[in-house]
Amino acid sequence: MQIREAQKRVADLNRKMRRRPLDNPDFGGLWNHLREELDEIWKEYDRGTKQGLFEELADAQVLLLALTHSAGADMETELEAKMNINEQRTWTPPDEEGVIRHATDPRTPISDDGTTSDET
Repeated sequence: MQIREAQKRVADLNRKMRRRPLDNPDFGGLWNHLREELDEIWKEYDRGTKQGLFEELADAQVLLLALTHSAGADMETELEAKMNINEQRTWTPPDEEGVIRHATDPRTPISDDGTTSDET
C-alpha cells in the first residue's frame, strides 16, 4: 500500500469512528492516543514479542497518518522532502542514550568562519 492511499484509508476510518470532522480535527485526542501507543511499543519491545511490537508500530503509524491528515498535509510529499533534507545532513555519534542528532542542516547557511546560525 502506498503512503497516500494509507493516509486516505485512515481518514475514512476516522470518519467511521465518528471522530470530529476533519475540518475541525481532534488533534489533541489523536496526539494523546499516539503517546499511549508509543508507550505500548516500548513495552512490546521490552517483552521481546515481535508480533506485538509490529502491531503496536502499525498502530502508531496509523495515528501518525491521522495526525498528518488532520493537519492538512500529505505524508508522502512530506516524507520525500524530509528525506531529501536528511540525506544532506551530517550526523553526530550516538549520545549516552543512543540518540543520533543532525549536526548540520542543509537549509542553514554556513558563514566564512565555518559556523552556522544554529550554533549561536
